[in-house]
Amino acid sequence: MLIRYLAPGGDLESKRVKINLYNAQGRTVAEILDRVVSAGQHQLTWNGKDKNWAELSPGIYTVVLRAGSLTAASRVSLFK
Repeated sequence: MLIRYLAPGGDLESKRVKINLYNAQGRTVAEILDRVVSAGQHQLTWNGKDKNWAELSPGIYTVVLRAGSLTAASRVSLFK
């Protein structure tokens, strides 16, 4: 799954960005990203596996991005 995101900040500013995936019960099933990135557009490819490296079941999940005081969420569908 391709995930595109915009890291906030000025031209020379970097922030720690965390992207997690949650199931319908609100449990964290995957920690997709946790690192400092420069401001601007980024993308990454997620392998469809949970934090124990098991393949996730098809369904609806919530992707949550946190960067500084910003939190953004989006629902995604995982198909096999």
